[in-house]
Amino acid sequence: MNLAPSKDSLKISMAELQRLMRDPDVPESQLRPFFTAYPEASRPFAPAIVPNPERVEVAPPADELEGATMMDWANSLSRQRRQSKFKQRRQRGDKSPVLVSEGDSWFQFPILLDDVIDQLFRDFNVWSVDAAGDTLQNMVLDQPEYMDALGAQAGNVRAFLFSGAGNDFLGEDSSGRSVLTQILKSFKAGKPAEWYIETDAFARKLSFIEDCYRKVLSTVEAKYPALPVICHGYDYAIPGGSPGDPRHPIYAAQDKWLGRPMREDLGITDHALQRSIVKLLIDKLNGSLAALCGGNRPGGIQQDRGAPAAVVAAEDRVNRLRVLLR
Repeated sequence: MNLAPSKDSLKISMAELQRLMRDPDVPESQLRPFFTAYPEASRPFAPAIVPNPERVEVAPPADELEGATMMDWANSLSRQRRQSKFKQRRQRGDKSPVLVSEGDSWFQFPILLDDVIDQLFRDFNVWSVDAAGDTLQNMVLDQPEYMDALGAQAGNVRAFLFSGAGNDFLGEDSSGRSVLTQILKSFKAGKPAEWYIETDAFARKLSFIEDCYRKVLSTVEAKYPALPVICHGYDYAIPGGSPGDPRHPIYAAQDKWLGRPMREDLGITDHALQRSIVKLLIDKLNGSLAALCGGNRPGGIQQDRGAPAAVVAAEDRVNRLRVLLR
């Protein structure tokens, strides 16, 4: 389907955009030109998107509240699109294996790129309750949806995909304060990266994440003892703001959530040290997830020799899942 506007009309109406958004046969790649980022309302790993006033007959957001309202509309429709696509394929007799997914921006990065679940849809039918920027606090404790989602697909689901913890380490708390500034030590000359994560706050955060994973795994096992639960490790986030950094995301300043808090709140200005600290955090997280979920251990997914346990490079995730679930 060609969605390019005609020469006589460079824009589409808001009603037409809504119609396209509700049509599961229209790929998100064709919808992208009709959206733009709204950095004022973006949260860590949760880009705010609003209709692009250059392509849609709509005024730009008047303030952050209106922008957040439009963002919620777009994100809600993204979830509805996935679930409509799932239902439509089932109604048409599609025999693709059924997966249920609950996760963060690895699984739901609305409109702007093809995330893991978008790519899995080529081979699987995925019932998705994912949300960009989601935290374990929300997914597991405050507003758990995963058991209802599994119940809705009971008898059909081949595996449950779960993605969480990145935002709990590298995001913000409910007050908008950077988590990094709460779990790391402030700069002290001559100290190695390991020194910065030797805090009680970091230990408590890691323990909280482990407890959340145990709760998910034990809850699913109690109800569906034969159902595989597939988790993944996180790649290394790179703090922005270094000289020559080529990344320029449209939804936020490149150093907004990692580089800037480390520099301005903790006094850690050396970019190499920043990266080393974040790498250690991710390694600790992935090590904990591997111990809980299997990793290189018997019963878990075998990883490449020498790679950190449970770490699967982003480009490998989909292919490995395809092999595992065949």
